[in-house]
Amino acid sequence: YCEPYSAYELALIYLYNDEYKNVERGLMCLNRCVEDDYIQGIEGLANIYFNGDLVPEDMNRAKELLEKAIELGSGSAAYRLGWMYERGFLSEEPDYVKALEFYEKAASLNNADGYCRVALYLANGYSGVKDPVKSREYYEKAADLGDHSAYFNLGILYRKGLGVMQDFSIAKEYYEKAVTLGESSAYINLGVLYGKGLGVIQDYCKTKEYYEKA
Repeated sequence: YCEPYSAYELALIYLYNDEYKNVERGLMCLNRCVEDDYIQGIEGLANIYFNGDLVPEDMNRAKELLEKAIELGSGSAAYRLGWMYERGFLSEEPDYVKALEFYEKAASLNNADGYCRVALYLANGYSGVKDPVKSREYYEKAADLGDHSAYFNLGILYRKGLGVMQDFSIAKEYYEKAVTLGESSAYINLGVLYGKGLGVIQDYCKTKEYYEKA
């Protein structure tokens, strides 16, 4: 019945289930997804060309497929393309300017990873542009989407006073939110706050407790 979701699921069975493995049929199903503008299938095929396990590695083909997914509104495809530029898969050297361009595109498509990566670039000036205030704004947008690393990094910004007034109490709140979402590194930073008495009463027992949790 020309249902692209079914073609995608069937591709996964043919490509990754040993009992039914048939790479040719799996690729045929994913190419059907490409024809039908089914984003998951397009991204899945791009990943196959990137990994080079089931087919010969082809970065240009992966890039073409990701660009098609971006045209269809995929923020994750934009993030992945930025990641490829950042690590030099599409150029002789890492291209941070191009990477930021695609991370910003991912952010414009409301992708949490895109927001976080743009924030990181603006905080550190990786592409030649440094803007701690904008960095905080991007982290806040990612946090609104429930991204644990965004909460963690917001905690760092408030602890160090980067783009914001230094506030250890707010930093603590962000770290606590981060740990509830599974960001174990935030336990370490909570331990530091209690160990140094930053915004809290100094408590080495609390520090020990948080380090053990981390």
